[in-house]
Amino acid sequence: MPVIEEKVNNLEALAAQTQIMVQGLSYEVSRTQIQIDNVSRNVNTLGQEMKDFKTYTQATIEEMKQDSKKMRDDMNKKWGDLANKWGTIVEDLVAPNVEAIGEKYFNLKDYDTFITNMKKRKPRDKEFDVIAVYDTAIVLVEVKSTPGTSYIEDFIDFIKNKEFYSFFPEYKEKEIIPIFASLHIPDEATKRLSRNNIMAMAMSDNIMDIINPEVIKYLSAKP
Repeated sequence: MPVIEEKVNNLEALAAQTQIMVQGLSYEVSRTQIQIDNVSRNVNTLGQEMKDFKTYTQATIEEMKQDSKKMRDDMNKKWGDLANKWGTIVEDLVAPNVEAIGEKYFNLKDYDTFITNMKKRKPRDKEFDVIAVYDTAIVLVEVKSTPGTSYIEDFIDFIKNKEFYSFFPEYKEKEIIPIFASLHIPDEATKRLSRNNIMAMAMSDNIMDIINPEVIKYLSAKP
């Protein structure tokens, strides 16, 4: 009997040790799971924070772009208003750049005649802002301080109907290079001019320059 009791006691001790080991293992498993859950939450939180930061950064960049464009557009509009009040937009801003544009984009040099603010009464009353006459072509610039839709449509019709030659029949053998100029021309107005193969001239990098250069290729290809 003592032998049996000893074995029973040993089994009970072993069972107790096993229980302790199981409880310890269970604790470790639980702690490990908690750590995994914490890491997972941290990763998810970090991922969301990175996503939020990226969204914020993109929004900030777009806002800065819009603010910059708005400031530039507002400034050009203000310049246009001032130039209109002073009556110097043609003389001070457009005319000095016409010769450079003719040479830069069409290789036109040494104009024969340069006319600004000319009024004609036949075949009807019409004012011409800038006319640069070269050997083979004429750069014709319509200048408006405010590029209203009606002004643009009138100029498109004027070019399309080739009315210029009725005012200046002596130039009927020369090709017309039409330009609509203003300090600021909205995107939709620029697209409208481009669709009708008319160059848009506006402020660009602090000078008056062509802002729809895709038209130049078409005009340059004309005979």
